[in-house]
Amino acid sequence: MAGNFQTLWKREWTACFLSPIAYVTMVMFLLLANWTFWNAVERHTGEVASLPLLWCMSVALWLPILITVITMRLFAEERRSGTIETLMTAPVTEWQVVLGKYAGALSFLLAVIAPTAASTIALYALSPGLRALNLGGLAGAALILLLLSLLCVAIGLLFSMTTRNQIIAAITCFCGIILPLLSGYLVKLLPFGSDRLVDYLLLEHHLEDFSRGSVDIRTVALYVSGTLFALFLAARALESRKWR
Repeated sequence: MAGNFQTLWKREWTACFLSPIAYVTMVMFLLLANWTFWNAVERHTGEVASLPLLWCMSVALWLPILITVITMRLFAEERRSGTIETLMTAPVTEWQVVLGKYAGALSFLLAVIAPTAASTIALYALSPGLRALNLGGLAGAALILLLLSLLCVAIGLLFSMTTRNQIIAAITCFCGIILPLLSGYLVKLLPFGSDRLVDYLLLEHHLEDFSRGSVDIRTVALYVSGTLFALFLAARALESRKWR
């Protein structure tokens, strides 16, 4: 079973790097994320600001678009080309297919995000007047971005099963990813939304807390459980194809 998973993982990882769109996406994301970060630093010049938080928010701002581009093709392309039928007749389980594609897309995403951390490190290296680098805050920011990536890739993978059309897949994936991230703001609009629930769901609070090095296990549980639930639904949706 482990061999099948690794084969599917390697297959999806290789497919990501074979696509020209992947390289365009990677370059555009790095340019936009770094530009956003340096622009935010410039706007906060002379103020007391958390650089890990500025970096975290700069990456998170563009993350839904990046994840949409990566995940929209995971199953939509398989369905369009007809290779999904061949894949499902191979000696692999639905969970192996889902987890293999998930791991390949997630690995590629993390490979794209990782270089953006160099902006924060470079800023400290080039600005000796800054206070010492808050390694705890930087680690916390990296952790919340990892949790955010885990959840969003799982949601994007799930919604990529809904159609074989790439444009429709992009729209559904983006909507599926962005709605959970805005859930805290949406709850704010409800007349019965409590402040405690808003604090628990609000993405901005998660980014701020983790970027200070304050890791809340409840937030970790929220993202991990959401990820597992989305992967479970994806596996069940893939399994249901056998009965159509």
